Amino acid sequence: TNTSTASDIHLSSNGKFVYVSNRGHNSIVTYQINADGTLKALNWESSRGVTPRGFTIYKDLLIVANQGSDDMYVFKVNANTGALTYTGNSYKIDGAVSLYVAEY
Repeated sequence: TNTSTASDIHLSSNGKFVYVSNRGHNSIVTYQINADGTLKALNWESSRGVTPRGFTIYKDLLIVANQGSDDMYVFKVNANTGALTYTGNSYKIDGAVSLYVAEY
């Protein structure tokens, strides 16, 4: 049986949604933050790789590092619904576990 375990968690840029990477399910789950502070599960989006470890949210993008498949995938974040849409951009990175965006 597959054990689902969270590996990373981030708040959306606008503070309306929480995203969690799920290693057993190879997905990113989106939760809506309700007015009373409770969470409502909205969607599970495939990480498109194996063992999503870390991810980051930068502006309107979510970038996930898949440790088990040595790759990363880029998703567009819908600020109104929290939905993730794959952008078509992916990169092969050996040992992908953590991501940081640096502007220069």
